[in-house]
Amino acid sequence: MKKGWKEARFGDACELKKGKNPVLIQSDKKGYKPYLSAKFIRGINSPEFAAINDPKSVLVESHEIIIICDGSNSGETFIGFDGVLSSTMAKIIHGAEIDNKFLIFYLETLYEKFKAGKTGAAIPHLDLAALKSEVLPIPPLPEQHRIVA
Repeated sequence: MKKGWKEARFGDACELKKGKNPVLIQSDKKGYKPYLSAKFIRGINSPEFAAINDPKSVLVESHEIIIICDGSNSGETFIGFDGVLSSTMAKIIHGAEIDNKFLIFYLETLYEKFKAGKTGAAIPHLDLAALKSEVLPIPPLPEQHRIVA
């Protein structure tokens, strides 16, 4: 390992907060945010909306990383969305020592591995135990920024 770099299991350095199934409505109102389904994020479907105070609403801010956990595209990541997390996704929570873009690049290197190792018969699922056990290299932030650039 290079000088100044650390390593941690993904599950020790990052937390996954899975989305839930809040009540959805078809039109935007005060106190509601878009429900971030994969089809909405990709621009395929019009948005549905969930109340931000619904106990089943898991809020995501635009700086947070979203990872698809269920379905054929599980393992795919997104950033830049503000809304309520879909039940098929999780947001990744991590400390300040990890740059979001660096973490996304790291996860992209694992995408094919996780695509091949999905679990579930009818609906494929990201193997969360395997993801959490992956070793995450953590270079100093200036080095992460250089790698991303």
